[in-house]
Amino acid sequence: MANSRGFALVLVLSLLAILVLVTYAISTVGKVSGAISSAAVYQIQARQNALSAMQSAIGKLQVYAGPDDRLTGMAGIVGIPISTDSPTRYWTGVWRSDGSDEVWLVVGNASPALSTTNYLLLVGENSVGDQGLTKATSSSSREKEWVKVPVEMVADAAGSVVGHFAYWVGDEGSKISLHVPDDELPNENGAPQVSDKLLTSQTGVWEAVKASSVTAKQRLVAYEQALSIGASASQVQEGFHFLTIRARSPDGSSYVSGRVNINTSSRPLWYSLVSTYNTLTTGAKLSSEASVARKIADAMTVGPFASVADFESSTLLDDALPSTVTPATFVQTLNGIIAVRSDTFRIRAYGDAMNPADADDPNAKPEAVAYCEAIVQRTNQDDPGGHGKKFVVTYFRWLGPDDI
Repeated sequence: MANSRGFALVLVLSLLAILVLVTYAISTVGKVSGAISSAAVYQIQARQNALSAMQSAIGKLQVYAGPDDRLTGMAGIVGIPISTDSPTRYWTGVWRSDGSDEVWLVVGNASPALSTTNYLLLVGENSVGDQGLTKATSSSSREKEWVKVPVEMVADAAGSVVGHFAYWVGDEGSKISLHVPDDELPNENGAPQVSDKLLTSQTGVWEAVKASSVTAKQRLVAYEQALSIGASASQVQEGFHFLTIRARSPDGSSYVSGRVNINTSSRPLWYSLVSTYNTLTTGAKLSSEASVARKIADAMTVGPFASVADFESSTLLDDALPSTVTPATFVQTLNGIIAVRSDTFRIRAYGDAMNPADADDPNAKPEAVAYCEAIVQRTNQDDPGGHGKKFVVTYFRWLGPDDI
């Protein structure tokens, strides 16, 4: 009898232990499930904020750059120097045709000349590589500046900060197009080419595209896809600021590809335009391409040119060219190739989600972050809102922190 009671006691204790373990397991699963659910909600909120940033960027681009009589250009043309301390140099600005009403395509009314303290990095090491390789002086043509932008807060109905968003609009028209179809050539004699005076690392993507098949070229939509045709990651990074797959411009009822916006102080870009002149000209060639390119790029600091004719008559171009080549000859050789605005842009957008409980903590970290990117093209269709020609998204992808 005593043995039976002892066995019963052991059985009860064992069942009780199992019950405790089951209760603990259920509690733990509930907590994990709740944590996963909460993390998913934060990630959704972060993506929503990133998409809101993208929509804001497209809206601002449409309003200010949609009309025909607009100029666009990088912040380098208003005096932001080549430097690792210039994270706003590759911001994109928009002006009216007379150079007035300057607007920068970032959130708010920020100026590239202001302090960038607390700005967000949207183009960093994984996009352009080591920015320490950027050269402010010497004869180098390497430009690898990172890009930082201001951030806007997102508040709930009670005024608590529940997230942030930011965006950067990059000017793809101030770059050399890697693929220009024969039926969209900007000049009857050809399209811009990458200068062979640049470093091998800078010309690697260009050479990879040239060596690829027509079918492979046609499949390229975004610049980073050059990795799929043999370009290395470091080569893609080297060309980030001056190469694009294809910049297009509305031209009546059709389009032109490869046209280049000259409102830029990018040395690699000017190296390539000067090289293109030497390839296309039937007259005197420039014996020192690099010298002429640096002179033009480094003098591009006083704002945008309102027209190609203004560029032709400028002292800037006259001072850069040798006596054997006149500004008129230089510009006429590049007729159709150069312009003073862009119609293709890259937008990078960011969003994050904060825990409302951290609203009063200035050092609180976001619960989730999200990045996305789009290529946006100005078309020859009228904008329904009355802001010139309509912009459309031609490519979109989500990015991770390792893509920035």
